[in-house]
Amino acid sequence: LHRVDRRQRQMCIRDSYSGDFWSDDTLLNPYPVYSELRNSGPAVWLEQHNAWALTHHDIVRAALVDGELYSSANGVALNDPSNAGAKGTMLSSDDPAHRSLRTVFTKPLMPAALARLRDSFVVLVDDRINQLVARDQFDAVTQLSHLLPLTVVTELVGLSEDGKSNMLRWACLLYTSDAADDLLCVD
Repeated sequence: LHRVDRRQRQMCIRDSYSGDFWSDDTLLNPYPVYSELRNSGPAVWLEQHNAWALTHHDIVRAALVDGELYSSANGVALNDPSNAGAKGTMLSSDDPAHRSLRTVFTKPLMPAALARLRDSFVVLVDDRINQLVARDQFDAVTQLSHLLPLTVVTELVGLSEDGKSNMLRWACLLYTSDAADDLLCVD
């Protein structure tokens, strides 16, 4: 919690959650669990994951801006392999490294930069839709929705060819909850 003494902390942290935050039921419909966590207090101990969940906006906001008390440098995932793989990335770094990475990464994604490329985005998407509609069937996720991150974003942020071919897999690995979930990220 953001700089509170022990008595205040005990008043804020009233509960723990013993359920599996990554169960199929929770992943399919997380809203009842979100509600339960928010109603339990601004910080809830996730017993099965040995981690805290910050559940109120003001506490989350305070955590995001207080790099001294809440550090991301050792990772933000609930497993060591994901944290090791993300070491030094924008997500798993603190200022000043985080700010430096964010500045470089976001500059090409700012509204003015994107506005200059709007017409080329429209042509790219129209061409892909016309190609797909001409087929008997297609997978909208892999053949259409992956187009923008794989083609446009990778180009905007200047990823190498290796980065472009691995971007979705890396993102998936970064957000999986344990090694078993890494199977979901295989091409």
